[in-house]
Amino acid sequence: MASIRTGNGFDLVLAYLPPRRALQTLQEASENLRSLYLWLSGLRSFEVLGRFKKLEALVVFDWPAPDLKPLAELKRLRKLRILHLPNVRDLAPLSRLRRLQELELASLPSWDASGKRLVFRTLAPLGSLKTLRRLSLFGVSALDGRLDVLATATSLRPFGDMNSFSLAAIAALSALRPDLRPKVTWTSPDLRCKRCGGPQVHLMGLRGTRRKAWLCRDCNAERIAAHTAEFKRLIAEKLCRRRSR
Repeated sequence: MASIRTGNGFDLVLAYLPPRRALQTLQEASENLRSLYLWLSGLRSFEVLGRFKKLEALVVFDWPAPDLKPLAELKRLRKLRILHLPNVRDLAPLSRLRRLQELELASLPSWDASGKRLVFRTLAPLGSLKTLRRLSLFGVSALDGRLDVLATATSLRPFGDMNSFSLAAIAALSALRPDLRPKVTWTSPDLRCKRCGGPQVHLMGLRGTRRKAWLCRDCNAERIAAHTAEFKRLIAEKLCRRRSR
């Protein structure tokens, strides 16, 4: 149901509106907005967001625009969440958000089920965000395949969902930032082995391989141990190369 309201901790909430009405509402809204929630607004362009220079929190579900340039002017943003931005390739505009503390970029759940990913050129612009603490990347991949470019985000805390990257990429980040504690296995609380009833373990870092991602913790203990051992070997290799430079 279409709605314009305040609430849920936001100064303005626009949900399920026709594009023209959504745009008109934003054009008429106070420039002093500090939080904005756009849920299936139908907007194709987001230049209007440049009006809200005092914005500190922004949530957008469905960003069909080809770039994130309108966000570059929102210098006070602390929290940013964008769900479904399939046409964006360049994250460079986010590097100008020097106060950003929380960032979530996510694909649709249906995309994850079908193996689709949001594809950015690189995550490197996020590495310049010194205040960034919480990062969530769901269904995200990068053309350069690198995670270690995030190591320079000095305030960053441990985050998950690195499964769109290779084991070597995860190891490279871990070698630089062991405090982030990247994981390469995840045990499901619900999925069980049809043979023995044991818990299912998901192996991270298999992007680009044909190896089976889900294994039984008990039936496939050796394969899981080998995966973890390979991860540790890759970390040791990265550290050795750094010391020899």
